Amino acid sequence: MTTERRLAAHKTDAAPSAARPDRWTTDGRADSLDRWAADPLFAL
Repeated sequence: MTTERRLAAHKTDAAPSAARPDRWTTDGRADSLDRWAADPLFAL
């Protein structure tokens, strides 16, 4: 998945998803690995 699609998915799916509980923390944010992967500076 491209960075742009990851960022779009994070903006549209604000609530924890029952289909992907492993990707979300209890407060509804993406887990730390996904946040790092979506960071443009991390991709350099």
